[in-house]
Amino acid sequence: MPVANAEVAAAFLQVADLLEIRGENPFRVRAYRTAARTAETHPEPLSNLAERDPDSLTSLPGIGDD
Repeated sequence: MPVANAEVAAAFLQVADLLEIRGENPFRVRAYRTAARTAETHPEPLSNLAERDPDSLTSLPGIGDD
């Protein structure tokens, strides 16, 4: 069963919050928040994309190798 994009987005937001609490680089925090928005609004479950071709995820806006 595919993981809902909302769950993926929530995980990205949680990482962003934790990084922000630790005083990490604000650009990195913003990158995780951007990835969350991308995950939340993507029309297809990201877990399906990852299953078919894991490298395709990094082609999405705001989602990089990290």
